[in-house]
Amino acid sequence: MVNFKKSKAVQQSATFLSMFVTVVLIFCMSDSSVADVTSVGALNIRIVGLKNNNGVVYVTLFNSKESYFKQKYKEIAIQPDNNRAIGKFENLSYGEYAISVIHDENGNGKLDTNLFRIPKEPYGFSNNASATFGPPKFEEAAFAFNLNQQSVEIRLR
Repeated sequence: MVNFKKSKAVQQSATFLSMFVTVVLIFCMSDSSVADVTSVGALNIRIVGLKNNNGVVYVTLFNSKESYFKQKYKEIAIQPDNNRAIGKFENLSYGEYAISVIHDENGNGKLDTNLFRIPKEPYGFSNNASATFGPPKFEEAAFAFNLNQQSVEIRLR
């Protein structure tokens, strides 16, 4: 007959290994829950270069290259004050974003353009990216949002 009784050393090793695995799993689970809690923040927006306080400033946030100028992720409307506009996107998930801004001076809800589709109202983009024959590419306006409190300043043209 074969005796399958475990030695005391083997039993202690198995117990230690089981406790170690449990501690590692608890640590990993708690670490991921902390990451989830801190993976959102507030994005403070400061728009400068306004020529007047007329109308409304629209700040549009895009969250991917695919949705850029096709589908707004979030948008805020800001009443200008002292030739600037200050706003905030709260509870924003960390990620890569691009911003488009228009100063709708006449309050008609759109960017007015001339016959050649050149804007007649001030506009701007994150990273103060240049617009030549249309909006800049997503990559030119994109920025990483990865802080609990982060600020972006955009100068209008």
